[in-house]
Amino acid sequence: MNTKIVMQRFAEAASSKTNARFAAIKNYSNALHSIELGLVTAVLFASAYIVETNALLSVFNVYP
Repeated sequence: MNTKIVMQRFAEAASSKTNARFAAIKNYSNALHSIELGLVTAVLFASAYIVETNALLSVFNVYP
């Protein structure tokens, strides 16, 4: 078998494994990005809830 053909096949196999790893890393980073967005959204909603609750309580003079 020709060494050039063997090297080409080896390069193709190594390349496909590398591409698969990069695809897995990209999927993992997309999942992390989604989790980060969810956490940021939860924090924003919680702080809006706190601000609105404090505003309503101050309107009805609940605080001394």
